[in-house]
Amino acid sequence: EGGCMMSMFSSTGETVSHISGDKARSESRMKMASRLASLAAGDQDTATIIRLDKGLTWNLQLDEQRYSEVSFAEARAQMEESMQGLEESGGGLPVSEEGCQWSERDVEVENDVDREKIAGIKSRKHVIRVRQSCTDPDTRKTCDMTWVMESWMAKNVPGEKEARAFHEKYMEAMGLDDVAQHVQGPGLAMLGMFGDNWDQVVDRLEDIKGYPLRTVMQM
Repeated sequence: EGGCMMSMFSSTGETVSHISGDKARSESRMKMASRLASLAAGDQDTATIIRLDKGLTWNLQLDEQRYSEVSFAEARAQMEESMQGLEESGGGLPVSEEGCQWSERDVEVENDVDREKIAGIKSRKHVIRVRQSCTDPDTRKTCDMTWVMESWMAKNVPGEKEARAFHEKYMEAMGLDDVAQHVQGPGLAMLGMFGDNWDQVVDRLEDIKGYPLRTVMQM
């Protein structure tokens, strides 16, 4: 969810990951909710292969039958450059990052909202909402934004220890923080628009026990 031009970035999609030891393959199908964004970027079928032992990632464009190879060092540099560019441009906000005055961050958590069996495993839905406003002190223009993450958590998931071990090693190799461990794909860049200091959100995430079988994020 988002005010101003943020709605242009809205998208829906599904990512399925397969993990074995120090190797992982994730396949994603993303669909842009905005017609304008869909015309510009298009809907995408992609896949990513990660090799921790080689420090490499292969990004596959399935529709175009193309792929690119990126080292972890190159990926870190690209991510930092993208986030810096997003911050400098304001990411479509009516105020510049430099002149933005952020309100206090409001974090709301709903536990055990719903229950569902995913892949035959019982899970419980938890929702975290983070609300924050950005105001230009001169023009008084304001953008109200909401970051929403829905997680279906389960206990005693087969392969959970292996999956957690892989993600922890990958996040460490990529230099990602505690919040980023719960977010993948385009959402990582969007987090930069909410300013810094996510300690409050990290604390609330740690209160939610279990392994995420399904995660949905909106901005």
